[in-house]
Formats: sequence, C-alpha cells, structure tokens
Amino acid sequence: MLGLPAGTGGIAVACARHLRPRPVGRLPALLARPDDDRPEGQEASQVQYRYAAQDAQKFTKHGIDLTVYGQENPSATVVHVHVERGHFQEFYNVRSAYIYYIVSGRGVFHLNSEAIAVGATDLIVVPPNTRVYYFGTMEMVLTVAPAFVEQDERHVRFVEDSECRID
Repeated sequence: MLGLPAGTGGIAVACARHLRPRPVGRLPALLARPDDDRPEGQEASQVQYRYAAQDAQKFTKHGIDLTVYGQENPSATVVHVHVERGHFQEFYNVRSAYIYYIVSGRGVFHLNSEAIAVGATDLIVVPPNTRVYYFGTMEMVLTVAPAFVEQDERHVRFVEDSECRID
C-alpha cells in the first residue's frame, strides 16, 4: 500500500514510471467528510448519504429504461441504464461528461461516428460536445458530471432501427 508524502494533506496516485506516490491535491468537496466544510447551521442529519431505487425517478426514453438517483445533487447525476436493443437518439451535452460503466452485456457505442465495441467491466467516457448513441443489450451505470441539466443536452437525430448493428 502506498503512503502519503508528509505534509501534502492530499491523496496520492502511483506514478507508473517511478512507482512512487504523487500528491494530487486536497480531497474534492464531494469526497470530504460532511463535518469538514458543512455550511453554517447545517446538521449532519441534513446530509443525504443513501439514495434508494424506490425513491428514484424511473422512465423510458428512446429505447432505454432509466432509474435516476439523487437529482438534487449538482456535482453529478447517477443513473442505472437498462437497454435491450439500443438508444435510438443521437445527442450530445454541451457542459457535462457522460461516463458509462458496463455492468453486464455487450454493445457498440457510436461516438462522433466512431464505432466502439464494449462489454462487461468496460468504461466509456464521453466528453462534452461528443455525439453519442449506442446499441446492444446492456446493464450500465451512467454518471453525468456535472449533474444533468436538460437544456444542456442537444438532439442531433433519431437513429433508425435498421442502423442497429452489433458486429
């Protein structure tokens, strides 16, 4: 296990070249203990640590089933995505990155017209302003950071079922 360099007050990442810890700064507020930077007057009981599926918003959009957790958190939106065939809308987001972790299944992501085959345990990072749509049968966890704001998403086109190829 790697230790922290003395006096850094931050976390460390192993540098592959030298196999030494490298300080990367202080913990972001999202990861800090709630009593470190709690706004004045906010009690620990006001901090929400757990988000349950039964409290999440659930809906279907362009061929995918979505369960959206903790929408009031401005740092990120976390979504469970279930897709049987494909996401039949090409879109992009002008502000947020979309990070897909493939829990199970396989498919093909189309990012700016480049086809990328994916399978279980793969991670796909879609930077802002990158066009995206995908096909396949997959269970995924999607993190949108910063949090999803509807007016930041731009529709490009609806994707035809005949384009659905998972070679």
